[in-house]
Amino acid sequence: MRAFLLAKLISLAIASLFALLCADGPARGQPFEWQKATPESQGLSGQKLDALKDELARRRTRVLLVIRNDKIVYEWYAEGNNQAKTQGTASLAKALVGGLSLGVAVSDGRIQLDDLAMKYIPVWKDDAKKSTITIRQLGSHTSGLADSTTPGVKNEEQPCWMGDFWKRLPPPR
Repeated sequence: MRAFLLAKLISLAIASLFALLCADGPARGQPFEWQKATPESQGLSGQKLDALKDELARRRTRVLLVIRNDKIVYEWYAEGNNQAKTQGTASLAKALVGGLSLGVAVSDGRIQLDDLAMKYIPVWKDDAKKSTITIRQLGSHTSGLADSTTPGVKNEEQPCWMGDFWKRLPPPR
């Protein structure tokens, strides 16, 4: 489910970017203004989006914005959040940059999804487990590599940079 949502989010980001850049968009120098529409008018289920929002809220997500066909079809903010409040993207930024980069590399024929990752990460060659991991497995989070967190330890108490990230320490930490 997480991979599916991530794939949908990436496609949404790409589609939105292309919509903003396409020739038939707003005249140069004129600001783009988002239109609103009901989910149903754009082929989506408002009921399913409500259920998604409820699940995301349960997991402490603070914002959900769904855009379809250049129209905002669902917009929700948890208490204390709004359109003007900046939201950190954390792993989303990695997924967008990494996912787009991988997509370009695959479409350009520079990398194949079933290539062994050790082809590009030579230090993995002598590791029994890592030497069998494919690019596809890394991209779909099915490689079997351990998460970067220590089980049973709160995020902000993780060792090194991981704990610093969750403590939201000011740069350079």
